[in-house]
Amino acid sequence: MFAFLAACAGPSDPCPCVDGHGVVLCDGDDCTPCQCLPSAPPTEDPVPAVTRFVDADASGGDGSADDPWRVVDWAVLDHDVASGHVLVVFDAADTWPDPVTIGRSDDGPHRIVLDGRLQRRAPGGWMDAEGARAVVPGVLTGFDNRLRSRITVRGFDVTGSKNKGIYWRAGDDIVIEDNLVHANRGTPAISLDYTSRSGHRSTSFVVRNNHVWDQHGECIYIGGAEGEDIDSHEVVVIERNLVHDCTHPLSNKHDGINIKDRIGQVTIAGNVVFATHWGIEIASPADVRGNLVFDTRSNGIHATDGWGRGLSGLVLADTVVIDAGDAGIYLNATHHAWSDVALSGLTVVAARQAAIEAGGEAGIDGTIEDVILAASRIGLDAWSPMEFGLERCTVHANEQAGDREFASLAEVCIEADPHFGDLDVPAGPDGRFFTDDDPWVSELPGARPID
Repeated sequence: MFAFLAACAGPSDPCPCVDGHGVVLCDGDDCTPCQCLPSAPPTEDPVPAVTRFVDADASGGDGSADDPWRVVDWAVLDHDVASGHVLVVFDAADTWPDPVTIGRSDDGPHRIVLDGRLQRRAPGGWMDAEGARAVVPGVLTGFDNRLRSRITVRGFDVTGSKNKGIYWRAGDDIVIEDNLVHANRGTPAISLDYTSRSGHRSTSFVVRNNHVWDQHGECIYIGGAEGEDIDSHEVVVIERNLVHDCTHPLSNKHDGINIKDRIGQVTIAGNVVFATHWGIEIASPADVRGNLVFDTRSNGIHATDGWGRGLSGLVLADTVVIDAGDAGIYLNATHHAWSDVALSGLTVVAARQAAIEAGGEAGIDGTIEDVILAASRIGLDAWSPMEFGLERCTVHANEQAGDREFASLAEVCIEADPHFGDLDVPAGPDGRFFTDDDPWVSELPGARPID
């Protein structure tokens, strides 16, 4: 129904934005201007007690500005961070042949910030990076069950890895922020491993303001408990990431954002996800708010309880799904009953199956409020009885009203034209996602841009 990237032979091209990350969408030779996702406010770093420098062209060195390291000396950093916070500046004009290996063994309270976009080395000394980024083929902790905690990875161009892009085995208070992660051979592009494998319930893992694309496999992946009866990670934040072109020629395991089971306090907010299998996959209760998902091969948002304890308390709010290959929003409660599920402020357009589809033997109860369901095969659809209350529902140009086991909720919906703009340019004329001129912001009362 909408062209988007159907005629593209490869991943969409990145483009520069004043604030945040951008992408050009193409349908054959017809391309949009740069579409920009503005960044969320960056994480505030602590004041460093020590600053170290890394230059790919150096030989030896003590890590000082005048005599930088070629690679990080973690034994020295462990000594530094034992008494204060540490900033490590990578030459933003350099390309490293080997991945950055995360080797912190100190378990103290101070933070290490690894920064690839801050400064570059010049004959006169270190100076502003002027938009350059240090290029590294991976940022990896290794697979040993050792905690690597209180580390920030910021500003790198992570590409060319033979393994994963940014991989964390286990650790607390991790920030992965404002990186370009693309064209790495291993999958996922950014990941936190399963608690069931590492033996550690990592607390606070933040993935913010990154651009992730051109990945043969998963893009952002947070492992859980793998069905084991244990608590998995807690406080996971996936915010304001531009995620697209997660593909695989032989598998459907190429989702944009994938959150596995038994994870506590999950937030997925303000992300733009497209050209994936499932846009956002969820197997833990989460607050999913203010995202834009489009051009998925299957479901836009896919929530199931094959593992875990169910998704009671799941919140899907102020989110838009356009041009889903199957359902726009898919909820499957097969193994556990879900309660207090809240769907509000949703817009689903051009789903090839149901705009909202739910079912499962265990059942779901909750509320659906203030939704717009348009140009899909079916509006509301359920394959088993669902206990949802419904308020303020608008439908338009769906092939079938649907509802099956939704207790005739579709009869509550009002037929009205939402008056969308050109959905093939999802950021609108200003080229910025989540602003008032976005074409999916309806003229209907109550419709609003994502905050």
